[in-house]
Amino acid sequence: MNDQAIAELADCRAKADALYADAATAVAGDGSSFMLFNGLSRPRCGEVELAPIPDGKAIAGDEVLTQAYEHVHGERRIAVTGVTLPPLGFATAALVDVPKSAAASPFSIDVDTITTPFARATFDASTGEISSFFDTVADRELVRPGGAFNRLLLGEDIPAAWDNWDIDRDQRLKLKPLTTLKHRTIVAEHTAKRSDRIGRRSKSA
Repeated sequence: MNDQAIAELADCRAKADALYADAATAVAGDGSSFMLFNGLSRPRCGEVELAPIPDGKAIAGDEVLTQAYEHVHGERRIAVTGVTLPPLGFATAALVDVPKSAAASPFSIDVDTITTPFARATFDASTGEISSFFDTVADRELVRPGGAFNRLLLGEDIPAAWDNWDIDRDQRLKLKPLTTLKHRTIVAEHTAKRSDRIGRRSKSA
C-alpha cells in the first residue's frame, strides 16, 4: 500500500510539474531574461532558487544578490534575494554581466558561533547540533535550556496494530538522538547565504 501511494503521488506530481512547465514556457516565450513565477496566494519576498545561469551573469537589480551554491543532492543552484514576486503572478528578471564579486561575506565566525545579519547561532562541537540560536532582531534566545535545533532522532518504528500510518503513544520512548558528529562542511558562503552540511552517524554504524 505504501509503495503504491508513493508511486501514484510521484506520477501525479510529475504530471503537475509538466503542466506547470508548459504553461510557464508559453507565457515566458523566448528571450535572454528570466521569468520568476509565484504559485502562492501571497507575495514571495524571500530567497528564490534557480537553475544555473551562465557564468559571469547575475540577476539585474540594485538590491538583488545572486549566489551560486551546491545543493544537498550535488546539483549546482543559484540563490537570489531581493526580488519580490506578486501572488499568483510573475516578475521578469534580466541578466547582466558582472565581474567576480569582491564583496565581503556578511557572516562572521568565532570558533563554533556564526553571526549573521539577523541572528547568532552556536554549534555544539561534539554533536553538530545548534545549541543556541539568538534572534538579534527580536533580542531573544529561541533554543530552550537543554534543547537544540537540527536534532536528528532515530528509532524503531513498528506500530502495534498497523504496518503504516500509525504512531503509537510509546514511539517517543524509542527515539534516540544521533550525537556522533561525522563531519561539518561549509558548502556555500557569499553575500546571499551560508550553508553548512552536517553528517552524523549512529553508534552502531
